[in-house]
Amino acid sequence: MEQKYERIGEFRELWSASVKSEEKNRALKKLVKRIVYNREGNRVELTVCYR
Repeated sequence: MEQKYERIGEFRELWSASVKSEEKNRALKKLVKRIVYNREGNRVELTVCYR
């Protein structure tokens, strides 16, 4: 659990310092392992898998 809080802290620091979209994407990659989506017609269901 402590490692998760450390990652969230790192993410917040990087996100705050980010200016470009690429920098924000790098920050998100430290927190999110992958995003899975299921699309049925106009409905999309997202599942976020955290590190």
